[in-house]
Amino acid sequence: MYPEGSVPLTADRELFKLLREYGDIKNRSSNYLDTAVAVEYLIKSEKGVIDHSPPNSPLCWITGDKSTEDKLYIFLPICVKTMSEGETASFFISRKYLLGSGKLITFDGRVDDSEYFEAIVHLIKAKPLSDIDYDDNIQRPMCLDQEKSHKSISGDDLMKKSPEEIIEISKSVDDKKAQAQKEELRQRSKYGLYQLSIADKLFESKKIVASRKEYNRARMAWGNNIDVNQVPSDFVHSMIEVSDDQIKQYVNVHSLIGVAKTFLAVNPPLKDKAIASLQEAFELDNACEDVIKMLQDLGVDTNSNSFPDFEDSRLIKPQFWTESIEWKNRSEFANYCNSRGKILYEAKDFKNALKYFNRVQIAFPNQSFIGIAPKEANEIFALIISSKSNGIACHIELGQYENVVPNSDLLIDYIHKTGLPMEHFILKTRYRICLAYVYMNRFDKLEESLKQLGEMPGSKILIDDIKSKMQKQELINTQERDFLYSKMTNTRK
Repeated sequence: MYPEGSVPLTADRELFKLLREYGDIKNRSSNYLDTAVAVEYLIKSEKGVIDHSPPNSPLCWITGDKSTEDKLYIFLPICVKTMSEGETASFFISRKYLLGSGKLITFDGRVDDSEYFEAIVHLIKAKPLSDIDYDDNIQRPMCLDQEKSHKSISGDDLMKKSPEEIIEISKSVDDKKAQAQKEELRQRSKYGLYQLSIADKLFESKKIVASRKEYNRARMAWGNNIDVNQVPSDFVHSMIEVSDDQIKQYVNVHSLIGVAKTFLAVNPPLKDKAIASLQEAFELDNACEDVIKMLQDLGVDTNSNSFPDFEDSRLIKPQFWTESIEWKNRSEFANYCNSRGKILYEAKDFKNALKYFNRVQIAFPNQSFIGIAPKEANEIFALIISSKSNGIACHIELGQYENVVPNSDLLIDYIHKTGLPMEHFILKTRYRICLAYVYMNRFDKLEESLKQLGEMPGSKILIDDIKSKMQKQELINTQERDFLYSKMTNTRK
């Protein structure tokens, strides 16, 4: 449903963001009240373009001005608050965050009943009201400077350029983007160190719960929705001059140490939680003396080279699977999870079976396949495909039909990327997509999916089964409508 790399902006996971182009990371004032913003946008669905801002006439408003924001698309004020000036991003939204329950009319007058939409948003300008000069005659904020707030080259202009000029333009854009990314990474590093120092002070003041929150917040410095500009300009730290990678490791390790200390500072001490936190820190830096000493004081042997038990909670965390983990251990863990999932599935414990199927791929980040023989890699690809397929079967059994379609699309894409002859899995997956649409009463989507299924060999019996289930579902729908009508009109027999 949402492309890889996008991140959720809301707790209900119906609004996702995918960064397209960095802006000025030092200017995130759109996140604050009383900021004038100028925005360009385009909204589209699978049926085409729905709406866009007028050409050369951006949409302007003041953040926090409810009378204005209430007239905008619901998602716009939310999304703009996550953007820096000059940034361009795609937002993937449900109907809920577009117009609520309102009807959508396309440019050609058709009603668009799509459930999910993409909005491409460009935050041209973001300027606090306190920084804006007012025109005495017009008495409104000049939120756009007289010079163009952003420079762009149209497709027609680009076609007039020579190949050498195009290459130079492309290189300039890439250089600016790389510099912006470098500056943002440095600011995130400072933010992590700053939050770590706050947590340490709170812990020294015996504010255990508050310090634990700040230790965890320090580790979020490289995540999303973080205002990294909170760091005071005069902030200093002994690690400030080392590389960003070293700072990230330092912050993560010492935040975990801090969390472990907070677990040991309560009465009674939470030793198991402290050990789990320290073991995670040990995986990040097995040479850190503070971690080693604390683990040894808690009776943990840090010199053991044996691989953890497959039920160890550390193994379900991506950071455990560093490049040093042997392929043999990865493969054995993945096979264990897949086998355990099958056993639970046969026992009709679909919820826990799904957890194990989802753990199979965690042992194989992309870099883990470097230098691996094709035969071994293909065996794991096949295992991952099998576990993903089994996971979709669990969603079906659990009635989580809304998860079936996006996971099925991802599985089909994964199969194509591996190049393995897995047509039987694609056939099964397309059948499950149709099944999900039937049970969600999305018969408008079912027709296209049945067509795709019908193009595959051996699909006739599956199509017949889908049509049979569709008839039964339509009968159930009719019975439910009749029941509700009779109840509402007091004509029940």
